[in-house]
Amino acid sequence: MWDIVAVVVGALLLLILGYLYYSGLFYPISINITKPYEGELPIAYKYMIGNYKDCGPVFMEFMAATSHKTTLMGVYYDNPDVVDANKCRYIVGALLTGEGAQYRDTLMGRGYALTTIPALEKAAVVDFPMVNKLSIIIAAKRIYSALFTYLKDKELTHKGFTLELYSGNNMRVVLPVLPDPDPAFFVKELK
Repeated sequence: MWDIVAVVVGALLLLILGYLYYSGLFYPISINITKPYEGELPIAYKYMIGNYKDCGPVFMEFMAATSHKTTLMGVYYDNPDVVDANKCRYIVGALLTGEGAQYRDTLMGRGYALTTIPALEKAAVVDFPMVNKLSIIIAAKRIYSALFTYLKDKELTHKGFTLELYSGNNMRVVLPVLPDPDPAFFVKELK
């Protein structure tokens, strides 16, 4: 009897560890100081105030409107360790380049605003697999602590906001480090 219990418990543990591995728990965090993307990024977006944990439904709106075929993004303006989590400002949006360009009119028709995110010359960048919802939770816990430790160790200063890009099964976290952020990153609702 105990042999069967041990086998079942062992199998469950292996299954859980396998799922955590697949979700990115053991994925190495590699930080690069680089140019995170080429040129400006035209986007359709929705401005929000509230807890960053509540942005999921807005991402789902964009996914539904674009048939899951465009790069989604979030720009997070406040540090929730400093600002009341329910007063954090952010935008959720979709890139209007490549496949996303065809959704411009659809998104405008749904009331989303349009703007252009300026080019960044230098940022701390981390790419992380995004295969399920657990990946997002794991990334939030692992990436940000690694990034802020790295910036402190390298004596670099994070300026103003965090940009996250979601494309296919990849999440790219971008923290600008020099110089002060371009005011164009701050959408009209913040001016």
